[in-house]
Amino acid sequence: MAKKVLTYSDFKKGLVTYKNARDITKDSLPDGNGNMFDEGGQIRPMGSLVLSGDVSTAAAFNKGYGAFAFRSDYSLGGVATAGGVTIFAYIDDDVGSTSKLFLVDDVTPTTISWDLGASNVGANASFYYVDGALRVSDSVIGNTANYVWWFGYVSHEYFDHTISGWKNLKNDLPAPTASVASDNPAYGSAGVSISLVVSQTTTDGGEKGAWEDETYEFAVSWVYLGDQESKLFTSTGTLAMNNKQQMIVNMRIKEDSAVDGSGGNTNTPRLIGARAYTRLSGTDDNWMLIIDANLDDGAGIRNSIYNPTYTAWTESTGDWTGVANIQHKAPPALDYEILNGHRSGDVGRLAFGGNSAYNWKTATTGRGRAWVANVNYVKDQYNATTAMNDRILFSAVGKYDLFPSNYWLDLGINDGDEIIKIAYNNSNLFVWKESVLYVVDISGQSQDTWKIKQTLTGMGVASPSSVIDFEDGIAWANETGCFLYTEKGVERLTMDISLSEWSAFVEPANCVIGYIPVERQIIVLGSHTTYSGTDGEVYVYDRNTETWSKGIMSPYGITNMFIQDNLLYTQAIDSGVLKTYKWVSGTHTNNQTIFTKDEDFGQVGIFKKVYSVIVTYKMTNSTYDYLRLQYGTDGASPSSNFGSPTQLTDDSDWRRVVFTATSPIKSQSIRFKLSTTQSNGTTASNSPLWINDISIEYRMLSGAIIDAP
Repeated sequence: MAKKVLTYSDFKKGLVTYKNARDITKDSLPDGNGNMFDEGGQIRPMGSLVLSGDVSTAAAFNKGYGAFAFRSDYSLGGVATAGGVTIFAYIDDDVGSTSKLFLVDDVTPTTISWDLGASNVGANASFYYVDGALRVSDSVIGNTANYVWWFGYVSHEYFDHTISGWKNLKNDLPAPTASVASDNPAYGSAGVSISLVVSQTTTDGGEKGAWEDETYEFAVSWVYLGDQESKLFTSTGTLAMNNKQQMIVNMRIKEDSAVDGSGGNTNTPRLIGARAYTRLSGTDDNWMLIIDANLDDGAGIRNSIYNPTYTAWTESTGDWTGVANIQHKAPPALDYEILNGHRSGDVGRLAFGGNSAYNWKTATTGRGRAWVANVNYVKDQYNATTAMNDRILFSAVGKYDLFPSNYWLDLGINDGDEIIKIAYNNSNLFVWKESVLYVVDISGQSQDTWKIKQTLTGMGVASPSSVIDFEDGIAWANETGCFLYTEKGVERLTMDISLSEWSAFVEPANCVIGYIPVERQIIVLGSHTTYSGTDGEVYVYDRNTETWSKGIMSPYGITNMFIQDNLLYTQAIDSGVLKTYKWVSGTHTNNQTIFTKDEDFGQVGIFKKVYSVIVTYKMTNSTYDYLRLQYGTDGASPSSNFGSPTQLTDDSDWRRVVFTATSPIKSQSIRFKLSTTQSNGTTASNSPLWINDISIEYRMLSGAIIDAP
């Protein structure tokens, strides 16, 4: 019979391993290393990690954790920068007995760092960034000396002080710790005390007041950036109202001259206001707002947040008071609960930074709220610290640092599992435990309308680094597969990959996943540590072509992966130096190999002879430039040379190379392996290779039928 040519010219289906190598279609590959199939069905080099920069001269960290990036209008040197600045955050444990948070920008570069706490190392940092500030928690429950921190750029007036620049503060929003209400109180202690001048008058122009003839008590609070109000502190002193009198009030504050937070209030750099309230003494009535104060020396005090006019401050050696009193004819309608969404006495805590025993394991933002989960915190109105690994706390809308202890959801209570990761997308909160994924619809404005819309058993994760969220979806991986959520729903992406192969590849507790927005590719690193599989092995899924590839990532002992400026980053230690890497397309340099299907030329049970193989290729920037072709027959793995390794041309143009068998290969089926080698033809090389097509010259042997056994 005449010779024929079978050509593979379209590899659009990529890696397919769930079928036998003979049963896949010719546009699929049963194996290979370092290939992508996302450009018109051609084979091209996969991407890899490329050094982006050094960030520390010495570092240690827990792999799979500790890295983050965000954008700001200001460099870490405090300079407003056109186009913005990227700031990288990372944990360094190589600093003695503490874990230190470092931040470095991509402009100066300037570095800022501080200890998370007094004595704990081995921090697993969890971050969220919103409203111009970074928040970080050590998610290791046993590290009870490390605080939750806030880091942001501030620029505002605090009385006659201008506070400007980057501030790192324990993320506490403390209430005042002293207050006296009387007709002539002292100013109290700097930065922690609010004094109230209270009295009554019988009439105002002949008009009587509408206050009950009762005794009233008072309370005060601080207001921080973002209109975040502290809990109330009850003042010493009361006021008796009689004969339909009107209430007269004023406020006295001794300024905190330590505006960096080193004085009485650790968060003075974020302090922008103060408030005063009253209610019937000895009752549980709501606290009614009687003074709203703006701590800018150009503002003052007013009787309501809706009053556009302030009564100005007057000052003497750091003591500030309203230049005139405020007079209330009747009890105000606005109260603390209306302003904040909770009653002060109903919550044990409002913020995480006030106690080093408080922390969260994972966090996200969405629907105008911050969400934290698997917490060490207080329950409801109580003060005892409790580990709650099924609990999610959420902030009030727009108040990303306030977590009233009665704002919570519990999922899977006492199920022997714990929350590993949370993420937000498309009005849904995704909550991963190790064995299950909950999808919670939080599209409503109130908790009463939120509901669990899906419970997906087998789709949990063992590590937060196994999840990554991006603009139009979320991807995650475990030992059973890789999954993608978009507005279309949840999709299992690994249908073309053998389950046994995938489960051997993924080490659940050490799996790391990333996403490259510009390429629309998902990167899955099976393990960030040495284990029983192939060290540094990665699988790459291209969303455009819906194909899988695999290759080797170096380095692989990395932090989590994170997205910034539409690029994928990670960090790793090299020779004692912590370095930042980014994924760059087409740079894979770890022995690119290509396996064809086990080809029977459409005729099962008939012998064929194969004479030659023609490869159309392109190779650029090569160090070694030989191409080796190996083959295996009748299902055997390719291990024998088909012709001799052939020297290639380093060129950006497509070229052809012909491999001719020393003698024709007779078999029922045949499969090939292409690899780049050094000049000796056997040692693997790192040359990047493009393949456009592979053609096989063969002949059917007339009458050569293979007998059945």
